Amino acid sequence: MYSEWTASGKLADGSLGGVYHFLRLNAENTVAHYKKNAPPGAPLPENVKQMYSAWCEESDVARWGDAASRRTGLFFLVEDTKDGAVLMDEKDGAVYEVLGIKETVCEPIVRGGGYLPQAVTTTLLPWRGRIVYDGVMKGNVGGHITPAVAAMLEERVRRARECGAVVKNISHYGPLSDAYDASKSIRAEVARAATDTDDAEVVRLAKKFIAFPVAPGVAGEMWIMRRFGYTKQNNPRNMLLCMAGPMAAPNGPAFTKDLDPTPEELLRYALQCAQCLGGRPKMLGVDHQIAQVRVAAALTKAGGGDGDLGKNNKIICGYYPPPSQEEMELSIRSGGVL
Repeated sequence: MYSEWTASGKLADGSLGGVYHFLRLNAENTVAHYKKNAPPGAPLPENVKQMYSAWCEESDVARWGDAASRRTGLFFLVEDTKDGAVLMDEKDGAVYEVLGIKETVCEPIVRGGGYLPQAVTTTLLPWRGRIVYDGVMKGNVGGHITPAVAAMLEERVRRARECGAVVKNISHYGPLSDAYDASKSIRAEVARAATDTDDAEVVRLAKKFIAFPVAPGVAGEMWIMRRFGYTKQNNPRNMLLCMAGPMAAPNGPAFTKDLDPTPEELLRYALQCAQCLGGRPKMLGVDHQIAQVRVAAALTKAGGGDGDLGKNNKIICGYYPPPSQEEMELSIRSGGVL
């Protein structure tokens, strides 16, 4: 979810946005519909006011897609107080005061027979000048906390309180949504990429790709071109994988010259996958924004890619954002590929 919080996609009104913009648009439409059908001067119901306020008036919510505004990972849930639950970050020992949603953070754990301290995996979010969690909390199975460790955690929390170091607000961290992922520099580069289709070899490869029939079954629906990692440390061989539906393409991964794949490399790999799978997809997702725009431009110039699936040779080519830290950790735990 977080990787697509502000990522480009088409909304109901034709504009581009992500999950955040979709929720905001729904809230605006709900208010407009109520005002249109309510008697003149009638106040908005409280639940509608709260929904509109949450998605349309809170700058914190716009930041949730930025990893710098979230805290995710393993926490020790140490105490439950009238001001919120007290969690200590396993990575750096930072102590946070966290509010629940409909009930306190600790209530579901205690109700289920759990006890404090407790090791949990979750994500903390800024909200109206306080900290909440995102509603997903996973217990650390088999991670029994001994009395000695419990005493150490309680002592760290006590010292944090004495020093005034309990973190109660992370709202001022991280840029607003309009300042990342679609920043001016990226927008300018994307605009240039959309018209940069003079590379005859890329257009030639696009024509060959479009000429394939749609692959049979789920392999003909959507392919995702996804890198194995987004730093040299995590992806030293510049490995790229094609997910054709729920499975990886049987011809295996590709290895690009640099960490950022070029349109030519993507299309050459797509042709190999099409030969192996017996056809191409109706939709193609690419996890590098500039490369995606250039591939889409090449497909359009080659006679496809304008999104009209009523025509046999058309392909929708869209941006598929890299996974968030939460999604990466989930994939590692489940042994899957994102």
